[in-house]
Amino acid sequence: MVYNGFIKCEVCGAVTRIRMQVGWLDGHPIAVACQKCGISLSGKVNIDQDNCGMSFQFTELGKEIMTMNTNQLQDLIRFLNSHDGYSLKELQRSIHSIMSAFTKVFGALIPAYALQFFRERIDYDTEGTTTSSYEEVKEFYIDAYETLGNLLIIPVALNNILYRGNYDVFGKIKVQ
Repeated sequence: MVYNGFIKCEVCGAVTRIRMQVGWLDGHPIAVACQKCGISLSGKVNIDQDNCGMSFQFTELGKEIMTMNTNQLQDLIRFLNSHDGYSLKELQRSIHSIMSAFTKVFGALIPAYALQFFRERIDYDTEGTTTSSYEEVKEFYIDAYETLGNLLIIPVALNNILYRGNYDVFGKIKVQ
């Protein structure tokens, strides 16, 4: 069955049409972009199989950011765009580049990720993985580390706007 309905954006108030396949699951995640402001409307769909009903639970991630003073956000965007390496287009390009690199190295990372679920103790001096080597993932690790470091400017600036009214005003650090 295909569900056809409408949801209201909590940020801008726009109504967005949603269409989704409903099957045998009791629930699943949902993420839809608001057609007006573009914020992600994400949450969970709960499906009542016995009574043919549905309910939605949306998280309000980003609501505080989207309802901030527009001038403050525009100042931040101008600031970012005026510095090489930090313009929104360059930061977006960095994210896309890292995601592309991750898809290429992902197969080599699966065994290392899966080891955290292994219950027995492993002697890494005598045992290891044969699907990857340090050299295969080193470049990805370096690039991901640098990209994440560069992206930290955004949550720090947004935190400053939210709590101090300006992207460039930082809290005082008490040295003991």
